[in-house]
Amino acid sequence: MNRMMNWPAIFAIVAAMALSAGAPLARAQAAGAVRGAVEEAVELVFRKAGSSAARELAEAGGRAGVQQVMEKAAAEGGEGLVRKVAQYGVEEGPVALRVIERSPAKMVRALDDVAADLRPAALRAVEREPQLVGLVNRYGGEALEVATKHPGVGGVLGEKLGQEGLDAARTLTTDQAIVVARHADEIGKLPTAERAGLFARLKTNAAGVVDFLEKHPKSLLTAGGVAVLLGAKDEILGPGDAGGNGAPGRKPGFVYRVWGDLLGVLARPIGFIGTAIGVVAAAWAVSKVWIIAKRRRIEARLVE
Repeated sequence: MNRMMNWPAIFAIVAAMALSAGAPLARAQAAGAVRGAVEEAVELVFRKAGSSAARELAEAGGRAGVQQVMEKAAAEGGEGLVRKVAQYGVEEGPVALRVIERSPAKMVRALDDVAADLRPAALRAVEREPQLVGLVNRYGGEALEVATKHPGVGGVLGEKLGQEGLDAARTLTTDQAIVVARHADEIGKLPTAERAGLFARLKTNAAGVVDFLEKHPKSLLTAGGVAVLLGAKDEILGPGDAGGNGAPGRKPGFVYRVWGDLLGVLARPIGFIGTAIGVVAAAWAVSKVWIIAKRRRIEARLVE
């Protein structure tokens, strides 16, 4: 009977028992490595901190506060994320730890995607505008970049207009972004085709679109206004410019020339009244000449 024993099966059972016995040990070793990384990270942050940073860290809870940040990072990304958080804590100071604690894995990934020279401003932007955390969680480093480029308004474009708003904001000046953000609610309500068309126009002629929106703030509330905005060519929609270095520059588009002339006339009531009287007098004179000419033709026929 013993000679007939299934030795391969026995070896498999023994191996399984050994693995199951070793699993807790492996988990304990991994947990120990993570705890060690957390302790090293806390020590590194305090060792590298200057006097002002040390005061900030003390006010934020001291070692216990920093350890809490590192433990949260360990729970989301293990030893590697802990070391990355410690790196940002050393390079950027306590503000990095305060910001990263809100969403360690995604915030670190976003900071990795932002240019090093923009990171300090990006961290300050998130601390100043806590709602940016949700935006960063959805769009990553792009949201940080836009919020840094357009303080106070970049986040609005992302929140209300999503990816399209962030893409547009990357090519706009801050003044232009402010105007677009002012109309974000109306833009968000546009049908898909019109909304896509508006963003396409912003890419090709941001200055013209923004200027049009400033001069006609209710244009996006009507289908006709949207059609004019989207259908106009640059030579019609363009606001013009003064040129530079002796260049003559571009003339304002037709819409702006007509609109400007109309406003100019309406802004001068006396000129408007004089123009109206002149038009009426000219019409009266033309009608009188036509009547006299007709009468003479009739008289000539009677004579014949």
